[in-house]
Amino acid sequence: MRDVGYYLAASKFDHHLKANKAKFITDHRAIVDLVRKPNPAGASLVGILALQELDFEVLYNPGKQHMVPDMLSRMDHIMERLTTLLDSWEDKFPDEPPAVQALCVSEPVPTG
Repeated sequence: MRDVGYYLAASKFDHHLKANKAKFITDHRAIVDLVRKPNPAGASLVGILALQELDFEVLYNPGKQHMVPDMLSRMDHIMERLTTLLDSWEDKFPDEPPAVQALCVSEPVPTG
């Protein structure tokens, strides 16, 4: 499925990729092996052939070092932790500082 993503990205940005060397960085070792394979076969053949007209390389980066996608895939977990942290702060800090609260309850200033 990830090779389809590379193919779609290359199709979308082919006008940029044809002018520059591209680097695809992945944590999926099979993609790296598939691209380096001298005679790809099967469904991946179409995607690989389409990519071969580009000047590109596929680099393997282990998942633990692949920070941006890892952060995106863990966004729900991060939001849960952030919500818990904010909830714990809510008791420590009032919604508005006392000076702002005093301004809100003061009498209106007469005009004119």
